[in-house]
Amino acid sequence: MPPRLRVYSLVLDTYIVIAGAEETMGQFSMFEAVIPPGGGPPPHRHLWEDEAFYVLEGSVAFTIEGQLEEALPGSFFRLPRGKLHSFKNNGTSPARLMFITIPGGFEKFLEDCAKPLPHRNAKPDPLTADEFESIIERAPLYGLELPRAF
Repeated sequence: MPPRLRVYSLVLDTYIVIAGAEETMGQFSMFEAVIPPGGGPPPHRHLWEDEAFYVLEGSVAFTIEGQLEEALPGSFFRLPRGKLHSFKNNGTSPARLMFITIPGGFEKFLEDCAKPLPHRNAKPDPLTADEFESIIERAPLYGLELPRAF
């Protein structure tokens, strides 16, 4: 039986859990991200997971430890845990990324801190300042650091 589709909105981006730690015996988690023009997460670092990104569609600017890398479809990035990074869709249409976290479990952060969406094409709601502050406060529970200044 395929895993149930879990879709979340975070900072106007849409994150779809393809496979979580439960489905992979904790080895990894796999996601699809849909990033609207101008969208993308603020600078952050994962202390518990390595990440790997593959750009499916669009143009995405990755900033990794202060170094800017432009990514087009077919681009691959591996991020060891602890690296400060962010990414932004600089294009005019949505960008799509596949990414994995190793080990699995990052979906627990989304379950707790992101807004659930009824389906992958649902329009995300913007975060309020209070909601963003709550995410910053809860992020360390999931091995995630979000610097306040970005």
